Amino acid sequence: MKKLNFFVYGGVVVLLVTFAVQVAVINLNAPKSNAFASWIYHPETFETAVGDADLIVLANVIAVEAGNDIVHEAIGHEPEGEVRIPTQRITIEVVESYKGETKTGEQLVLFQTGGKRAEIIAQNEDSNQELNSPVMILEGDPLYKVGEQYLLLLVPGPDNLLRTISPEGRYLVEKDGTLTPMVANEATDVVHGKTVDELESVLLNES
Repeated sequence: MKKLNFFVYGGVVVLLVTFAVQVAVINLNAPKSNAFASWIYHPETFETAVGDADLIVLANVIAVEAGNDIVHEAIGHEPEGEVRIPTQRITIEVVESYKGETKTGEQLVLFQTGGKRAEIIAQNEDSNQELNSPVMILEGDPLYKVGEQYLLLLVPGPDNLLRTISPEGRYLVEKDGTLTPMVANEATDVVHGKTVDELESVLLNES
C-alpha cells in the first residue's frame, strides 16, 4: 500500500511517495523514492497576477548558484530516511522596475526549487570527480541560465529571498523582444508574443 506524505515550501507543495514510481513533474531519477511537486497558486488572469505581485521587474540573469537542500524526514525512504530537494539562488540585475521599491541596476536574489543537490555538488568539489547528479526541474519553472532576460512577478520567498508568484509570474524575453511564458493557460495567453512595452499600462496598473 502506498504511503503518501507532503509538505509545502516556497509556494510549492511536494508529494512524497514511499516506493519507486515514474516521476512526471520533476526528475529526481531516484531508484528507491521519488517526489512530485506542483505550485499551490495559479492566478486566473494576468491582471490578477500583477495585482498579487509585490515586485515586477524586467531583469537580466547574472548568476546561478546552488542553494541549500530542502531536507524533509520521510520514514521508509532509504537509505537516509529523508528526502532532499535541491534549490538554486538566482541573481538578477534590474533593467526596469514596474512595481515595488527597486531601481535600475539593483541586484536581487531569487529562490528556486530545483537544480542539483547541494551535497552532491560538494562531493564533486571534494573529490574532483563528476558524480552522478540527477537534475530536478519543477514543471513550469525551468532552470535559469546566465544571460537570459525575464519579466518577473515576485513575492517574498524562503530565506529572505524572492520568488516568482507562480509559473504565471515568469516570462522569457526572446531576441525579438517578445515574451514567452513558462506555462500556457488563460492567464498567460494574453502575454505570449507581446513586448514589455505593450504591457506597460497593465504592469503599472494604469486604468
